[in-house]
Amino acid sequence: MVNKSSDKTSDYLQLSILIAQDGFSFYLKNKVYDHSLSIPKLVVTDIESEDALSIFKKKFEHLYNKYTFDKIKLSFSNPYFSFVPSEYFDKSAITDYLKYNIELFKEDHIVSEKLENIDIHQVFIPLMDYHNLVLDYVEELEFEHFSNSLVLLCNSFEINNNDKQTINVFVHERQLEIIAFQNGEFKLCNYFTYDSETDIVYYILFCVEELGFDQNILQLDIYHSVRQTPWKQVLKNYIAHINFVEKNLAGFIS
Repeated sequence: MVNKSSDKTSDYLQLSILIAQDGFSFYLKNKVYDHSLSIPKLVVTDIESEDALSIFKKKFEHLYNKYTFDKIKLSFSNPYFSFVPSEYFDKSAITDYLKYNIELFKEDHIVSEKLENIDIHQVFIPLMDYHNLVLDYVEELEFEHFSNSLVLLCNSFEINNNDKQTINVFVHERQLEIIAFQNGEFKLCNYFTYDSETDIVYYILFCVEELGFDQNILQLDIYHSVRQTPWKQVLKNYIAHINFVEKNLAGFIS
């Protein structure tokens, strides 16, 4: 167990922490799903500010001192990532996969990871202030980009899936990820920020159109952690097959 010097059995297998651009989500994973604990999201306006880091530290310390868990996994949800087919991946050119999409700085710590099941590499930039803060409390922790867990999750859905066109959407307070598969093949993983309910509908329909998916055939599954969801009814006017699930998105961290 990472947070108590005791022989007592941990209460939870993992403390999953989702660092999104719009706030923090925490999820304590138990081997019995119904015994897992979902912590209400903390919303912030600037994830890279000192104030946000202070809010995170206070909440993390509270959870660290209150519960026992075997390990911690930190997951970053932001636009600082890219996917590269393994056959084209060159570690010596790792900055090239990001520099055309985002502004890079000398102090950026760029990480790559291979997703074996899909044969692609992911390149991303973790927010090291949060990583290092957690390391002040534990000797080691796992970290990833959130899209890593999401793509692998969606890929696992495809194993026993007869739907030829599938889109999974993960909606946060002010951002969303859209992941698409066609005939079991990974097609797309996009990240968007949104200002209005209309934006959510627009981005989903935009991806449907760009992929050339059939709105009467595709299966659209939307997972969200927001309570106000008037966009649900609007989407039903355009997509024939939709499922909606309200869930703490940190629970998807593998």
